[in-house]
Amino acid sequence: MSSEAEWNKKQQTMKTLEQIQKILETNKNESGVYDTEAIDRELMSYTIISTQKELFDIAKLFSDYREKIFNY
Repeated sequence: MSSEAEWNKKQQTMKTLEQIQKILETNKNESGVYDTEAIDRELMSYTIISTQKELFDIAKLFSDYREKIFNY
């Protein structure tokens, strides 16, 4: 049972990372310039939604990526 829980957690992490990648790709124009305001809003929105659903590990991933992108 423990290995199944670990697998589910890893799978959820991968889905979250794929969603972050999609957010980045969606908010990049033809010249390769990112719309940082849109990215910030989306990452913050996903962080809030995840927190409300008590998916704290997922919320932390969104929050960490938001921090990495805007505090780099």
